[in-house]
Amino acid sequence: MYSKLPSLYIHIPFCFSKCTYCDFFSIPTGKKEIPDNYVEKLLQEIDYCRQKYDIQKFETVYFGGGTPSLLQEKQIQKLMSNINTYRDPGSEVTFELNCDDVCAEYLQILSENGINRFSVGVQSLDDKILKTINRRADKTQTKNAIETLAKFTKKNPNIKSSVDFITGLPYSSKRKVLNDVKKVIDLGINHISLYSLTLEENTLLFRQVEKNELSYSDENNENEWIAARNLLLKNGYEQYEISNFAKTGCKSVHNGRYWKGLDYIGCGCGAVSTIFSDDGKTALRYENQKNTKNYIECTNFESIRDSIENLDEKTVLFEHMMTGFRTSEGINEIEFESRFGRKIEEFFPESFYTLIKEGKLIKKEHSYKFSPDGMLFLNKSLVELLNKID
Repeated sequence: MYSKLPSLYIHIPFCFSKCTYCDFFSIPTGKKEIPDNYVEKLLQEIDYCRQKYDIQKFETVYFGGGTPSLLQEKQIQKLMSNINTYRDPGSEVTFELNCDDVCAEYLQILSENGINRFSVGVQSLDDKILKTINRRADKTQTKNAIETLAKFTKKNPNIKSSVDFITGLPYSSKRKVLNDVKKVIDLGINHISLYSLTLEENTLLFRQVEKNELSYSDENNENEWIAARNLLLKNGYEQYEISNFAKTGCKSVHNGRYWKGLDYIGCGCGAVSTIFSDDGKTALRYENQKNTKNYIECTNFESIRDSIENLDEKTVLFEHMMTGFRTSEGINEIEFESRFGRKIEEFFPESFYTLIKEGKLIKKEHSYKFSPDGMLFLNKSLVELLNKID
């Protein structure tokens, strides 16, 4: 339901170079800088959206990319001095960093400007893998970045840290993945995102696998992911979402709002916004054009809205169930009925009742949720769920 307290996502599309697996909108420039006029346009769009939707404050903020860590100190100060006016002190502000941009001085600049959660893309600690996927940082730089991150957050307990890993990459193995994840665990990083590689058609890595220049195995990918998941669970991390693991008090609040079907405003070239109706049953979703020149030069933000969708009740309902079942909280049947006016069981396909009998789909108090092993059946279950809703 639209509370006029949405989250804010800021897209920084610029990268020094593009990773071969990346399917996000990003522009490799070969430069470690971001145009000032892009930052100015971001500020204008934030103010435009705030006024248009009568936003009192932003619940959370997330800088994603691309590579936000190409932003210079004066640009960060300019953006955050505006954003801080429309958020509660201490509310979560996440900032993505590339490993070779991580240093204590830069982390200090971010924290002094109100940014209190750092998310660092590691992917692997193997030099051959990092080179193959065109990561900027090598093994030594990546390891130094994690150590710097861990040291900084230990000195500043109000700052949260997160790192990303990807399983199934070329030249990866279960042994390598487990060694990498163990090193991060030992350093005390309190949040780890563990993603299973998806080969997206418009990426270089997809083409390399298609041409048999590099090998890929679904089975190896799954085995690596399950082994790493088990290691994280064994070491006290909660799998609070299918790909996200956290120590107590360290979950991503911003991402949690996506999964709960709450409003978010996306500012920047290629950013997406979703704004729900007052009853939460339908929504407006739009995406900004993926053209930085048009974005910077626009005089009317409505003119750069692309892919404008009016999401009907079936779509919103399915997305709510899809994202809700990805989390350890699952879906509360009372909240579901309050929002959609229907009992959640009406939409369960027959396979869900089999999963319930097998203990893979659990009802606890008033919530339905998948067990850690049940999560492995989630994709198939969601396909059956979508067919039932249709």
